[in-house]
Amino acid sequence: MIINDFKDKMLDFYTKPFHKFMDCISKIAIGWFKGEIIEELNIAFEEHRFGYRLNNDESNPWVCINPDYNTSIDLQEVITTVEDLCKQTADHIRQYKEQIAKQNNLRARKDAVRDCLSAMESLMKKVTNTNSVSNANNYFIANNNLWGDKMVLTDGHKMWKHIQDTYPDVRHGNEDITDMSEEEALYYADRILIYVNYITLVAKKLIDSKDLYVK
Repeated sequence: MIINDFKDKMLDFYTKPFHKFMDCISKIAIGWFKGEIIEELNIAFEEHRFGYRLNNDESNPWVCINPDYNTSIDLQEVITTVEDLCKQTADHIRQYKEQIAKQNNLRARKDAVRDCLSAMESLMKKVTNTNSVSNANNYFIANNNLWGDKMVLTDGHKMWKHIQDTYPDVRHGNEDITDMSEEEALYYADRILIYVNYITLVAKKLIDSKDLYVK
């Protein structure tokens, strides 16, 4: 009866934020079982490619062992695809991969998001021959007959403004200290890189059809 109740409670996490599930598992493993089941859980996590391992440390229980976990696209494939179009973008994505591997550190995950923003900025300015994200966004809107749905095209600028306004210390040199959870950092990075991939694929198609010339 107790086991069935436990299973039912665990199923509730299908409708809960991911970090709630992580908090629950760490409290059960460390708080209730005093770390005795951590090794068994880590074996199960590895078998199912969960992407995280548990530590017997209440203050820092989770370690990311797969920085690509929860990424909807293949980072290496994006790097390879964008490299000949905008090398700066490819380099920033490589830096992102290094930073996101240390995502349990607040500064590292902010740096990871900053690298994604820089990757997007470089690409947007390169393919539109403009000098800012805002001007590149205006170019995409004015030429949406070539670039696609305005909702998709404006997503990069929206993310740029939201992150700059909400987390001003993402950019170096700002003394404000804001909080950004691991889940938020992964979400922002994932969404930005999906946008980068979209712009890259459309740009290459337009170059092939001679509707776009990139300097």
